[in-house]
Amino acid sequence: MMRPSTTKLHVELLEKREMLSVTASVVNGDTLSVIGDSQPNTIRVTQDTAATQWTVMSGNTNLGAFSNIRNITINPKNGPDVVAVQGSQLPGSLTITGGIVQLTATVSGVPETSQHAAVPLAIGGNLLITGGAGPDVVQLKSVAAKAALVALASGNDQLYVSSAGHDSSDAVVPGLNAQAVAILMGGGDDLVSLGAAVNASSRCRIDGGSNSTTSPGDRLTGSTNVHGPSGSQGWLGFETIDSTMLGAKRLLARAARRA
Repeated sequence: MMRPSTTKLHVELLEKREMLSVTASVVNGDTLSVIGDSQPNTIRVTQDTAATQWTVMSGNTNLGAFSNIRNITINPKNGPDVVAVQGSQLPGSLTITGGIVQLTATVSGVPETSQHAAVPLAIGGNLLITGGAGPDVVQLKSVAAKAALVALASGNDQLYVSSAGHDSSDAVVPGLNAQAVAILMGGGDDLVSLGAAVNASSRCRIDGGSNSTTSPGDRLTGSTNVHGPSGSQGWLGFETIDSTMLGAKRLLARAARRA
């Protein structure tokens, strides 16, 4: 008579084998959507010289060229991620949503070379960049938009505005042109460096965020490069502002005391 086996069967769990990747596709007929994954990503979106196609690169991988694009949305997910967008014309809006760790984002016109003049990136709609928990780094190089909003969260964030170079008339191309400009840096020891002209035709607000409790605090340099309607500039939450602006503040304070 055979005895029943006492050997216990068990199932061994295999490790997950998810295929993580960056995807690029066209949604709603005219919006280029680039979505990352939970890994660090390097995403580069560039426009050809004829301004007819946008090519998307994920690291060294070409995800394709896309035509008839009106809007671009980029969400790299968790991070830390690097995103770069360079071109000359975008009829609609550009939105970059940072991950939960860190975002390094550059939005640029076509830079000047020895053979070609610089060309700003003309965005017909709005430019919106939101950061993650930080520290985030955002660079704007000769960008024009209907409205420009950079909203960064906590962390020691940095924002740089610079020029892509000289145009065909040998004039320096402004760093940022928009009807409305809002730069909101959030908590942390933040730096806003305005190395080129920022032109705001209706209103401008540059806010360092919550007051910092540590040195060096929130810093603003190049404040004299901002040009807008009288009284529209708001300089909020900065412990350190460049010497020219500080001098002007002291003069205003003295005049107020004498009045």
